[in-house]
Amino acid sequence: MIDTNENIVPVLLGGDLNAYSMAMSFARECGAVSEVFARDKLAMTELSSFINLHVVKNLDDCNVAVPVLTDFAKANKGKRLILIPCADWYVEMLEYARDILSEYFYFHIPSFEVWKTVSNKASFTALLDKYSISHPKTEIFDEKFTDFQKRGAKMRPPFVLKPADSSEYWRNAFSGMKKVYFPASLGEALQIGKRIYSSGYSDKLILQEYVGDAGGKSAESSVLTVYSNKDGKAVRAVLGDVLLEELGPTARGNYSAIVTRPLDDMAYKLIDLLDGIGYNGVANFDILRSDGKSYCLELNARQGRSFDYIRCAGVSLSKLLLSDMRAEKTEESFSYDEGVWRSVGKRTLIRYAGNKGLLKKALSLEKNGFFATPYDFSCEKKISRKFYVMAHLYREKKRYAKFEREGEVCY
Repeated sequence: MIDTNENIVPVLLGGDLNAYSMAMSFARECGAVSEVFARDKLAMTELSSFINLHVVKNLDDCNVAVPVLTDFAKANKGKRLILIPCADWYVEMLEYARDILSEYFYFHIPSFEVWKTVSNKASFTALLDKYSISHPKTEIFDEKFTDFQKRGAKMRPPFVLKPADSSEYWRNAFSGMKKVYFPASLGEALQIGKRIYSSGYSDKLILQEYVGDAGGKSAESSVLTVYSNKDGKAVRAVLGDVLLEELGPTARGNYSAIVTRPLDDMAYKLIDLLDGIGYNGVANFDILRSDGKSYCLELNARQGRSFDYIRCAGVSLSKLLLSDMRAEKTEESFSYDEGVWRSVGKRTLIRYAGNKGLLKKALSLEKNGFFATPYDFSCEKKISRKFYVMAHLYREKKRYAKFEREGEVCY
């Protein structure tokens, strides 16, 4: 454990499981209480003994965030403030407010140029091509939809449709909004695309060929989390196979159970890409495997919502950040243990996990103690947190049952 006399104060931007897991990491590492700033009050970060929650509307707006954060920093002069974004829009805000906020906080994010390249799905796809990394067949469109039918005909349905700029997309909310769309035809994709642009969104749209069969049962998901130091060198990387995914319009792509495993060829290629562009900070990759081939879907320039799975491999994100803040050298190491992480109850996992072979392995790992969850209470002192978690896990179980009835769960 790091010496608590350093007066470390983690300042986290976001209010969901990402921020809670980050605060828990600091509580484990150095006993720190995190100051969590979020746009809305969420029970996930409200009922915790190691979090002080500050609700600030429009926190992702530089004009709002900068004065709030600088006032906080001035009120805590003499303390070591480490600032961590826990969502895409907070990374974007920090990129534009870097010069001002870096006077008060330490934060570890990519350079503006690198961030612009990797955070936009259109330019990131071009980067994957440059490094000969496989990705789904892709076409990129703007609001004119030039040659949409002709270019779309190069791919077989069903399709995947998503915005190139996630932050701008979520700022232009509309009824029926989804994180990602799965149109069954080009006509449906065009209709969805026009609706997205009518909301005020102005960046590109990404149309991809669906990896796997039409039911999505043959494609397997993986997640790769990489930490690169201030010199632009990757020093930690943890790969995990997704055992259970969240369901719902805005939750697809969030993971509820992950089993860690050794790095594969795709993981090493992605690490080489990060080193090649001089990436700094945390990178979160989504990967699909089908018919023995891996495809990179996207990169998030921050830790993922379920990044706590890296704890199964003995990796502490807070320790890495604090070491960089103190200018300590971290030796490269990509060899880690296998383990299972889950944010749902065990019965829910057994009922709804699609890959029964991976489930069997996960249950064996958990039985032998190679297991982690964000709800183990080792750092919590509030009894109200335990009641919240019991209610939360029950609600999750009911949500999966609802989606099962509606035919969204594949076995």
